[in-house]
Amino acid sequence: MSSTPPPGPWSTQVGGETVALPSTADGIRAALPDARRAEFDAALAELDAAGAPEELRTLRLVWWALETVPGAVEGSPIQFD
Repeated sequence: MSSTPPPGPWSTQVGGETVALPSTADGIRAALPDARRAEFDAALAELDAAGAPEELRTLRLVWWALETVPGAVEGSPIQFD
């Protein structure tokens, strides 16, 4: 299983504030509640089994990174730095 996100930290705006996002599979897994970790692992395993391109894996990581920050998914338009 690859864990190669784009270089550098990720961040977004939530409620007008810049918040840091975990930018690695391990960082995302650690930031998720215990109850969501198996779902996260299954989502990545599905991509790996399908031979999905790295770009799709990165998009999936970004989605899960947003899931670690309350209000990031439900909030206003998302802006990535």
